[in-house]
Amino acid sequence: MTKTANPETHDLPPLIRQLADAIGEDAAVQLFQRFKGRHLTIPFKIPPGNVIAETIGDDKAALLCKHFRGENLMFPNGAYLLRRRRDEQIRAEWQKGGVTQGELATRYQLTERRINAIINTNKAKP
Repeated sequence: MTKTANPETHDLPPLIRQLADAIGEDAAVQLFQRFKGRHLTIPFKIPPGNVIAETIGDDKAALLCKHFRGENLMFPNGAYLLRRRRDEQIRAEWQKGGVTQGELATRYQLTERRINAIINTNKAKP
């Protein structure tokens, strides 16, 4: 595995860090979200309409094939990591302003009560 240049990926599982090095963090996280807890065999060439290309786009899918062709990748479940990243996004959107808790609840398919709890989580910590 090569060293990840982006310090934001330090909390990601090793496989997702490797993917991020090859195809970028956004695309790696998209694959992680789509295939968490499942195996994915990377083809030598992405056929039209393939689920990988639908998930990360044709260019990123071609890069994925270049680096991982023929490999059977086992994506970790990692639900706690996805929740943590989601919560960070919610807090960032809230701090930025211009959005209500109701809008965030709709966008993230959560209750307003849960959004409120997420937003206030860091207020108690120094």
